Amino acid sequence: MIRDLILSKFDNIVFADEIHPNQSFGLGPISDHNIWIGVLKEFDFKKKYILFDSFVEGYFPVEHIERLHKEIRQNNYLPRKIIWITSNLAVKKCYIDWKDNSKYKDDESINVIGSFFWLNTLIDDFPQKDSCIINTETRDKLFLFLNNKKHPLRASFFKEIKDMGGLDISTHSFIEKDIFLPDRHDQIRDRWNLNNMAAWPGWGLKNLNQHYENTYFETWCSCDEDEIDGRIFMCDKMVKPLVQGQPFIGLFNPFTLKSLRELGFETFPELFDESYDDEVNIDNRFNMVVKEIKRYVDLWNRDKEEVHNIFSQDIVLEKRIHNRNRSFNNNIVNSILDQLGDIV
Repeated sequence: MIRDLILSKFDNIVFADEIHPNQSFGLGPISDHNIWIGVLKEFDFKKKYILFDSFVEGYFPVEHIERLHKEIRQNNYLPRKIIWITSNLAVKKCYIDWKDNSKYKDDESINVIGSFFWLNTLIDDFPQKDSCIINTETRDKLFLFLNNKKHPLRASFFKEIKDMGGLDISTHSFIEKDIFLPDRHDQIRDRWNLNNMAAWPGWGLKNLNQHYENTYFETWCSCDEDEIDGRIFMCDKMVKPLVQGQPFIGLFNPFTLKSLRELGFETFPELFDESYDDEVNIDNRFNMVVKEIKRYVDLWNRDKEEVHNIFSQDIVLEKRIHNRNRSFNNNIVNSILDQLGDIV
């Protein structure tokens, strides 16, 4: 795990929860001001660096960052000794933009690091075989469409897919609507059992290979209507098609595809109009993604063989193999360690 590697490499870094165990220190929306303020008061800034981790989420919580800088200014803490790691890959830009327009713009900055945490965390839960990539047979379903929590945008996206007839030609689930994959209903009755990864609806990875073998692409919704803070958060939903070498299109944060390419992955403009990635208006982006999916739903209903030929192009196969290899040979951890090394 990233945490263990950090602690083994840097003896001058302390995770905030080592000071107050069993508390939340991610500086995220649900973390408690008073808890991490108390940690700062107890911390000896002269000897070590303190690390707040938000590995799991990709928020940029303005209220918390502003309060943090207020505490730094009032108590003469050393911001250069404070490190915040988050799964928001755009966190440096978010932080600079916020700070440049705040009353703390002339104060010293804290250290912020963005990472693709979920890729490193989940990679070992995937079967290391390429059957879904090398399968050249026609596939029974057009796309894979996995859903867990029923937030409003995801429900709207699901309805659009349903209305265009996409559910009939996809392998899909929606856990909070009690719609399960046909082979996994019994497995996920106790769907909040984190001790059984195969039963966890968002992370049930080991048993998904057959569904990737039998579909041409994957789609999902992983953003909310109110995500206007510039974040780029790649969660477990992005990890799955990359590792499985599956083409994808989805409702995620703007500039996610651009960030993926910067990380060395391939996207699929040969298959989809990817201009939606540059669209910051969520309604427009929603409609652009739906339009692309409907285009393939309509084509599937007219000519399945043509769909197969499009997704069997050599360049598509090359990119799928590249993404899978890149996933298993990623340098996400090394990147974090290198950035920490530059700081401390």
